[in-house]
Order: sequence, then C-alpha cells, then structure tokens
Amino acid sequence: MSCIDAHLHAHPDAQRRLARRIVDADAHWNALDHLDPVAAGILGRQQRKANAASKQQAAQKTAQQQQQEEAQAKAAEQQNLDSFKRAFSACMDARGYSVK
Repeated sequence: MSCIDAHLHAHPDAQRRLARRIVDADAHWNALDHLDPVAAGILGRQQRKANAASKQQAAQKTAQQQQQEEAQAKAAEQQNLDSFKRAFSACMDARGYSVK
C-alpha cells in the first residue's frame, strides 16, 4: 500500500519546494536587514528623516487646531458676555436705571 501526500502533490522534492516558499514568503519582512550596511544606513536615514518630518507636520497641525479651537472658544465667550450685557442693560433701563 503506497502513501500519497496530498498536500505536497507527491513530487520528489516537494518538501524542499515548500521550505523555499516559506523562506521566500518572509523575504521582504525586514529588507534592511539583508542590504549592504552602507545602503541600509542611507535608506534608514531617509526613513528617519521622513518620519521626523511627518511627526513635525502632525505637531504643527495639532497646534493649529488648538489655536483655532481657542479662538472659537474666546469668540463664543465674548458673544455670551455681549448678550448678557445687553440683557442687563435692557433690564436696568426698564427699571429706570442708567447703565453706561
């Protein structure tokens, strides 16, 4: 009785092919680990610069958003204060007091 391996399609070097596929599947995982040290250093530096630039841009956007939110909050506070002053003035005028 012969045994046929259904997963490897019974090729004589199927295990070797399977092992090669596993190694090739991981070939691009950490590409910088397999490069020449000089090339890896250049690419790594470029990536660090790009990461630093993106972090700086994100920080600038966050700062701008905070400034906009503060400006909107101040405008809303001023509008509420103006409404209060108008209402207070109208109430005092109705009672015969003069508010200036």
